[in-house]
Amino acid sequence: MSLAMLKTALCCVTLASLASAMPTDCAGILAPEACAGDQYCRWDAAAGTCALRYCSGFATEAKCDAFGDVCNYHAGLAPGWCVDQPCPLPAAVCALQGSKADCAVSRGCSWMKAGPGNGSCVTDWCPATYADQALCEADPRCDWEETVGSCDGEGRYSPATVGKCVNGPCSPYNTPCACAAQQQCAWNFDASACVPQSYADAPGMDLMVIVDGSKSLVNVFGEHENGYKAIIAQLRSFARSAPLTGLSHGQPMSQAKGVNLGFVEFSGNNPFAFMGIVIPGDSKIRTSAATRGNFSGSAAEVDLDLAQLRVNFMQGGSMMEKALVHAVDRFAATDAGSRARVLLVIVDGPQGDEETFAAQAAALDALNVTRFGMVIHDNYPLPDPHTLGSVASSPDHITYTHVDSIHETLADLCTPSGVFGSLVPNPHPSATLSTWYAPDCPLFSVEASCAAESSCSWDAAAALCAANPCVAHCTAVDCAADAGCTWLGGLCA
Repeated sequence: MSLAMLKTALCCVTLASLASAMPTDCAGILAPEACAGDQYCRWDAAAGTCALRYCSGFATEAKCDAFGDVCNYHAGLAPGWCVDQPCPLPAAVCALQGSKADCAVSRGCSWMKAGPGNGSCVTDWCPATYADQALCEADPRCDWEETVGSCDGEGRYSPATVGKCVNGPCSPYNTPCACAAQQQCAWNFDASACVPQSYADAPGMDLMVIVDGSKSLVNVFGEHENGYKAIIAQLRSFARSAPLTGLSHGQPMSQAKGVNLGFVEFSGNNPFAFMGIVIPGDSKIRTSAATRGNFSGSAAEVDLDLAQLRVNFMQGGSMMEKALVHAVDRFAATDAGSRARVLLVIVDGPQGDEETFAAQAAALDALNVTRFGMVIHDNYPLPDPHTLGSVASSPDHITYTHVDSIHETLADLCTPSGVFGSLVPNPHPSATLSTWYAPDCPLFSVEASCAAESSCSWDAAAALCAANPCVAHCTAVDCAADAGCTWLGGLCA
C-alpha cells in the first residue's frame, strides 16, 4: 500500500469513527427528524441511520476547524467552504475565485489563461481531464494513483477502492515560493502553475517530425500490435507534455517562446525491375487537414494533426524524398527569428530513394536546420548502420532504438543537457523557456489590466506594466523589508 493509499484509508477510518468524538453522538440518534435537526449529523436514508454530516455541511470556520483531521476549510470565499480532507475544492468553488492570488491558495484549483488578461480559476488539470487510466498515464503531466475513496462534485468523500488521475510532482506547489523550493520544478507566472524544470533552459524551437508510413510498420513492434500506431501514440504523449507556444499555424512565431511542432507522413512506391527494365519509384506524403503540415504551437491543432495521421496510415513503400522537400518548404516559409530549427526523421529501416537525400540535406543546411534521425529497430535487430546517414547532420545525430523511446528522445531534444539536446544550437540564449516562465507583464498596456495580475505592477513613470518584484519574497520578513510590498495570505504582493 502506497503512502497516499494509507493516508486516505486512515482518513476513511477516522471519518467512520469520529462520532465518539463529536459533541453529538450521531449514531445514537434514531429519529430522522432529530438527526436532521442536529448541526453535526445527517440522515442516511439508504442505511436508515444517523451519520456524521459531510464537512461541506459545516457553515463556519470554527465548526470546520473543530474537525481539522478530516475537514479542510478554505477562507478565500465568504462565508468560506469546508470539504472532506481528501477532497479538492469543487469546480464551482474554483470558478468563483476571481484572481490568480485567490486561485493559487485554493486547494485543488489552478489558474488557466486563454490569452493576455483573460484567465479563470478551474479545477486541477489532471483530475478534471482524465478519468481513464490509459489516457492519464499517456500525459506526462499526470500520474495514476490507486487509492481508497472518491470525492463528488460537492467535495464529499465516499470510501471505495478506486483509481484516480493526479497532478504530477510539481503541481501541488501552488505558489511561486513553494515551487521555487523544489529543485525539479519552475514557476510559470503566465499560467500560475508549478511545472517541471526540465524544459526551462531549452531554446524556442520549430520542430518538424517526418514519420515513416511504409507497410512494414503494420507489423508487431515490441509489445505493440502495430508499429505505426505506436509511433503516433508516442508522438501524442510527447506533444501533450511539451511546452508549446500556444500559437496556431499561420500566426507570427519568430519571437515566440516555446515549441512549435509540424508533422508529415511519407510512403510511396519502391522502384523495381521488370524484364530487365527498372521502373522508378515515386515518393508521396500525407499531412493533416488541420495544419497541412505547417508548424503549430496550438495543443488542439497538434492533437488533431496526430489524430488524423493515426487513421491515415499510408502503408506503401519506403520513399522519403517528398517529405524532405516538404520540410525544406516549411522551414523556408517560416521566419526563424530567435528560434532553433530542428528536423527529426523516424523510420524503421533503409529507404528506397536515398540517392535523392543529399540535395535536400544541403537545402536544410542552408536554412540552419539541425537534423536528427531515429531508426526504430524492433523488427531489425541489426539495423543498417548507414540508415539516415545522408539525412542527419552527423552520425552523432542518429539513434538506433525502440518505438517506446520516441517520447524520451523528443523530450531529450528539448533539454539542453540531453544527448540530443546538447547538439541543438541556441541562436538566442536569452530567449530560453526560462524567460517563458517569467511574468508576461509587458503585454498588459492598460493599468487596470496590469493591476489585476498579481505577478505584475504598473510603473507610472514609464507608463508600462512590469514584473512585480514583491513576488520574489518568500517570507513575511523579506516582504516587510521591501517598502513597496505587503504580506497577504502567505504571498508577498
